[in-house]
Amino acid sequence: MTCKRHLVLLLLLMPMHLLFPGMMPHRLQVLSMNDLFTYGITSNADDLRTFGTYFSMEYDAGWFAVLQMSALTDRYSSEDGGRIDELIGSTGLRFPVLQLPYLTLHAYVSAGAAAAGNLGTWYIQQQLHALLHLTDISLDYQGDSTASVFPFFSAGCTAETSYPLPGHPDSSAVLRLSGRGSYAPGYQHGWEGSLTGGITSGESFYMTAGAGYTRRYSTSRYPVHDLVARFETGWDALFSMKIGILSVKGRWNLSNLHGSSGIGIEYSRHAADAPQGRDLTVTHSAAFPYPGLSTALRYEVLPNLGITARNTFFSFISDGARPERQNLSIWLAGADYEFDAPFVPDFLIPFTAFEAGIRRLLAVEYTGGTEHFEILMSHTRFCAELTAGVRLLQNGEIFWNGASFGIEAAGGIQFNDISHLPEESQGIALYRPNQWYPVLRIGLTASTAL
Repeated sequence: MTCKRHLVLLLLLMPMHLLFPGMMPHRLQVLSMNDLFTYGITSNADDLRTFGTYFSMEYDAGWFAVLQMSALTDRYSSEDGGRIDELIGSTGLRFPVLQLPYLTLHAYVSAGAAAAGNLGTWYIQQQLHALLHLTDISLDYQGDSTASVFPFFSAGCTAETSYPLPGHPDSSAVLRLSGRGSYAPGYQHGWEGSLTGGITSGESFYMTAGAGYTRRYSTSRYPVHDLVARFETGWDALFSMKIGILSVKGRWNLSNLHGSSGIGIEYSRHAADAPQGRDLTVTHSAAFPYPGLSTALRYEVLPNLGITARNTFFSFISDGARPERQNLSIWLAGADYEFDAPFVPDFLIPFTAFEAGIRRLLAVEYTGGTEHFEILMSHTRFCAELTAGVRLLQNGEIFWNGASFGIEAAGGIQFNDISHLPEESQGIALYRPNQWYPVLRIGLTASTAL
């Protein structure tokens, strides 16, 4: 069978349940996956499961389908370096096992196929690096020039307990315990478990975080796949969030400082169709002059007064012949106040904010291969920000899938404790922030009621 025929067979397995009449998708999710989205928890090696796409759809009756494509690379190994592409698709059924007022247990089974080999992601990576003026990555595909296809099976279960939040009848605090096993004969097998907790509000918002453990075994003929399986084995930090159509999903291996996360859209058919308020606001911003990505969460505790939590991160490759990544992440909490000004139009809200927390500096070297990584520096210091700005279109002018969307722009000053920070390690110059730093953020806000 040729590679094209294999892929056609794989894709045909995905939507078999669409043949059942009257079944409209309940939820659709499309994410752009990349190890760039570290949020400062792990290092961005730009290697292993380096980028890809995740797609899923679910139905009220319990049917679901998942398709994930990943580029697997080994950039730094001199002997076994190379790449393969991975495409795993499956379709299955989720069904209730136990349903009590505050406790449910669901199980699922699925089947599909996994394809591995040359599926063309090298071209996508080449074009993106050229567009962003990044270094071209020339890696040969491991194995021959075709792709191999393997059957894929998985099964799992999730126990969930939930309790309504006081004062918010449509919102609940949730705690989930999940387990999953998968098997692709001739390619891989493994299992994973997790414990997560968070908040849900109908179909408009959810946010969960927790920890898990993954065990992955490679039985394929590709050395890079074996390396990825070993790096994805161990303890994980987990996070997922959706507000309106904006969706974030992340898994970071704490043992090997490597992860893969996604940012994209998630459409829920049963989400609210009219604005209900803005108790909760999530803002995704571009932060300058780093440049970096900043994600903030605001909860309104009193009229005009909100408590906030923020993460900002960025990473870069140091100059020199040795492969080395430096990562900066900022974790802040604080409050902001929105002003009512009679001379300001309704669609514009001025605000000021103060946030304080920690700033982490992480430098990781990959000489000798990714699996031989060495931490050159990991320092945590105090950080604080004083900012002011404006929020536009915060009153439901633009509303979609359970959330109202607007724009936020803010600027101010940042203070960093830089005492006792080294300037270099093993001859590599280490990033050292200024004690006082100007900050500017421009981003998209999404608000909903709890």
